[in-house]
Amino acid sequence: MPESASAAESQFDGKQVVNLASNNYLGLTTHPKLREAAIEAVRKYGVGSGAVRTISGTMRLHLDLEERIARFKNVEACVVFQSGFAANAGTGKFPNATAFPTTCAVGSFSSGPASSP
Repeated sequence: MPESASAAESQFDGKQVVNLASNNYLGLTTHPKLREAAIEAVRKYGVGSGAVRTISGTMRLHLDLEERIARFKNVEACVVFQSGFAANAGTGKFPNATAFPTTCAVGSFSSGPASSP
């Protein structure tokens, strides 16, 4: 049973192990800036939206993230999906994002990110 944060090295059943089963491959779950941002988001929004974006609706937070990613990618717009499954379903008909050269779709790593060059 995991006994510590999901990090590259984690405590598991009383032993320090290399964690090869985590989705935390970028080490972001324990990054100090992300922890502070998460704490601030909890203070402002609570501990959850109640449901995924497609059910509860788009929040200003979603739009802000998409705008920041679009600026970073130097594209007109961007869509962020709530899961790899949703990204695959939402971009499956357009596997080559060059069909939409001014947009950015952030996909899952299992199928590769679908984004404009």
